[in-house]
Amino acid sequence: PLIISGPVPKGENQLFEELRPLVERLVEVQKVLATKYLSDARKLITSEDKKEVEEGFLALYRSHKALPKNKALIKFLSEQGIKAGMLKTEETYMEQNNKRMHEATDPLYFVIDEKLNSVDLTDKGVDLITGKSDDQSLFVLPDIAAELSALEADESLTEEQKIEKKDTLMTNYSIKSERVHTISQLLKAYTMFEKDDEYVVIDGKVKIVDEQTGRIMEGRRYSDGLHQAIEAK
Repeated sequence: PLIISGPVPKGENQLFEELRPLVERLVEVQKVLATKYLSDARKLITSEDKKEVEEGFLALYRSHKALPKNKALIKFLSEQGIKAGMLKTEETYMEQNNKRMHEATDPLYFVIDEKLNSVDLTDKGVDLITGKSDDQSLFVLPDIAAELSALEADESLTEEQKIEKKDTLMTNYSIKSERVHTISQLLKAYTMFEKDDEYVVIDGKVKIVDEQTGRIMEGRRYSDGLHQAIEAK
């Protein structure tokens, strides 16, 4: 992640505090799921049955996409042939431009991609945090281009009405976009950044640790809301 210097205005932290309980719930249920998949993988991979071995590596891959920094998972992946088997499974689901990837990731609440440094909610994750809320699209970004184009084509509206509706659309999109981004950054903070590893806390302040030297980078902050997410955690 990009590192910048300088403090950030306090007002921006409100959304992080507001959404933190939802993210904690997501991480909690995902941990249970990741542990179960890892446990299933250990059993199935040692089977004599080829199909069960395949199922085992799929369970392992799901556990990896769920929580790649899980120490028990990392330890198991260091055993002979295990990581190679999991990567072979990944190739299967990545074929034809990730055509079948959803089959592997749909049962998860969110999907972590370490290479891309990204965390994305799945439909299952969205359902969990939306719960019984009236607005089922709270954490789903609309297709803004399609909506704007439909608005332009609507002949029953005057130009003034179109401008008004366009403004409302853009405002709602901006609010949702910030909400989705904040959830994503909080999920990153909880699953990809560990205290005393990527950062330390001194006098109640989050300080970044340089990966190469292990030294504290004074006055530096993660950009793009990630620092506030780690502070909220």
